Amino acid sequence: MIGDLGALTPDQRALLDAAPGPVLITEPTRDGARPRVLYVNQAFIEMTGWSAEDIVGRAPDVLYGKKTDRALIEEMRRTLRSGASWRGETVCYRRDGSPMILRWSVSGVHGADGGLRGYMALLDDVTAERERERAARQSDALVARFVDAAPDAVVVTDDRLVIRQVNTGAENTFGWPREDLIGAPLDVLIPPRLHATHHRHVETFRAEKTTARWMHGRSEIVGLRRNGEEFPASASVIRAGLGQEGYAVILRDLSVHRARERRLEESERRYRALFDMSYQFVGMLDPEGRLLEANRGALDFVGADVDEAIGLPFDRTPWFQGDPSVAAKVRDAVARAQRGEFVQGQFKLRSQQDEVRTFDFSIRPVFDEAGALEFMIPEGRDITALVRTTERMRVNEARLREAQHMAKMGHWRLRIGEEMLEGSEGFLRLLGWDRMRRVVPLSDVLALSSDAEGDSLHRAFRRMEAGEASLDLQHAVTLADGTCKMMQTRMTRMQEPEGPVIAGVTQDVSDRHAAELALRAAVQKAEDANQAKSRFLAMIGHELRTPLNAINGFSEMIASQMLGPIGDRRYVDYAADIHDSGRHLLQLIEGILDVSRMERNALTMHPAPVSARRMMEEVARLTQIEAQRLDVSVTLAAVEDVRLDVDPALMQQAVLNIARNAVKFSPRDAAVVISAKMEPGTGGYRIEVQDAGPGVPPDEIAKITLPFYQVQDGLDRPHDGSGIGLFLTKSFIEMHGGRFSLTCPEAGGTIARLTLPRARVCDPANPPTPPCDRLPCPLCMDCPAYEGRPADRGPGKAS
Repeated sequence: MIGDLGALTPDQRALLDAAPGPVLITEPTRDGARPRVLYVNQAFIEMTGWSAEDIVGRAPDVLYGKKTDRALIEEMRRTLRSGASWRGETVCYRRDGSPMILRWSVSGVHGADGGLRGYMALLDDVTAERERERAARQSDALVARFVDAAPDAVVVTDDRLVIRQVNTGAENTFGWPREDLIGAPLDVLIPPRLHATHHRHVETFRAEKTTARWMHGRSEIVGLRRNGEEFPASASVIRAGLGQEGYAVILRDLSVHRARERRLEESERRYRALFDMSYQFVGMLDPEGRLLEANRGALDFVGADVDEAIGLPFDRTPWFQGDPSVAAKVRDAVARAQRGEFVQGQFKLRSQQDEVRTFDFSIRPVFDEAGALEFMIPEGRDITALVRTTERMRVNEARLREAQHMAKMGHWRLRIGEEMLEGSEGFLRLLGWDRMRRVVPLSDVLALSSDAEGDSLHRAFRRMEAGEASLDLQHAVTLADGTCKMMQTRMTRMQEPEGPVIAGVTQDVSDRHAAELALRAAVQKAEDANQAKSRFLAMIGHELRTPLNAINGFSEMIASQMLGPIGDRRYVDYAADIHDSGRHLLQLIEGILDVSRMERNALTMHPAPVSARRMMEEVARLTQIEAQRLDVSVTLAAVEDVRLDVDPALMQQAVLNIARNAVKFSPRDAAVVISAKMEPGTGGYRIEVQDAGPGVPPDEIAKITLPFYQVQDGLDRPHDGSGIGLFLTKSFIEMHGGRFSLTCPEAGGTIARLTLPRARVCDPANPPTPPCDRLPCPLCMDCPAYEGRPADRGPGKAS
């Protein structure tokens, strides 16, 4: 056996000797006898101190000692005898008796015939590794005891922010027992209103490459106790490995700390003048003027580290290096403070962002009990915003004064319960007073108004004092030079910390008041003239209608030769011409009277049920008489017969006016089409009259319905007419709640449209049944349904 494994070839021995780890080869065990060592390599010799000559042939138990686990050695033997490999660790000893921990990996070595030839053990000295592990376990145990004993709360979570570990400090801080916290989400320790913000911070930290965020310099957070109480805290977060990504949170309850800080601040406010004022720059100088301390805000302003400034003369510190003139002023201020003066002034300093800021600076000397200069306190407050605001206020006040001067306006305020009114420069200027007074008695203001006006103004002030929110009034004042002016005053009640006040704005509206009076007078004059015109038209119309009726009647008798034949036929023609002219003039006068009635709101509607078809047929019949004379045809297209609740005479006149207008402007051999139907969607009724005339220019459509307006004016216009037909049509349809419109298609012509609302359609499903078979009932004065109608109204009476 020894020959088999001990007689290794030179190449085999060189290979084993070059192995980095120790190698031990023994013979197989026989009958319970101890195996002997057949081979050890150079690494084994260096590790144990045994030479090859001293250990080969001996049993490997020379490596065992009092701390060697014999049971483990026996387990190794049983495992190897069973044919399996064995791995394990045990305490062994070097030749000099020093212990070491060896890691064994032992396997059987078999020959070419498959028989067991011995065992090869690969060894590794893990003494240092196990020592480090033991030290680490001791350290972990110590850290665990330290963490558990720490007053700060320690919470460990997994990557999903589920709590996995907490210490006693966390139990005490949040009021939750450990068993209730473990497995709960971290959100139970955060107020619900802050959950979304906290999740955003977590995502930001996850994306960062840093492994921790520490308490120092971090802003406060808010924690939530089990009883619902919120408390201020500071926290550090560390990435922790728990087999997966996780976090360890160290949280410090700042409640007591904040209470102590408040007590400290109160004490400092009482006993230390240095912190009486909240300056943004605070430092300390030694008696020689060298900088001993500077606060963080001062250093951040110039982007300097404390080491760059401490120990330098104050005028040579980074704050003043960029401006020699400021440095000279600082040097002089330090010298004066060294002599015992309190020095104060304003300096302009340039920040690290290259922005010039204005500081209110002071240096205060502090003396010891013996009267010797102990140190000096430089303080600075950034008043840039205040300076800018002051400048803006100055500019705005100047603009306000100018605006009030231009608008003849001024403002004032009166504290309720007092009798002194504080007025602006503009207010005092309005009343002709010295602008330097600023405060005047309320009685002086009231005295400027007349008795009635002053009493009204006095009542307004009393109403505001009683609680009225705001008031507007116009009042006259008489200035000291006798000038009378009209003022507009708005009062507003306001609540200020010192009590309620009345704030007012007074404006000189004399020019506007005079203009309003002149405008009212002009409007009244125009209305009086319009009324006079309407009265004149009504009077002259009635005066002309009586002789015209006689002219028309007698001319008709002559033309019809009612009392016998006339010798000369020409007299008959003349009488017919006189009758036609008289009828035309009577129609014109009736139209003018209708315009007069419309302007005086003297035209009254008398609605009655009317057949839409019969009304359209009558309009077509009356229009056809004039159309034949002009070689124009009138076509009554589809008419949807419904019962309309309208004034029969006014409605027929409205349709007749647009039909006659269409005939008048149509060329020869053209056609005028009249149609009427229900309007889809609205339930109203729409009447349309379409012609093939020249149309109406777009800029004239809005004017064409004005009374007496003609598109073509002058004596050479091709068509007669007074220009009131469309005005009356629009007025009549609007009296019925409808609308009138004109459109001119691109193909030419004009479409006049009258639309009645749904309320004027009685019953679309029930056409009317007239009480008589004469012309459309009740459109004729002879119909019994026409009783009580004015005798001068009837179809075809208006132009």
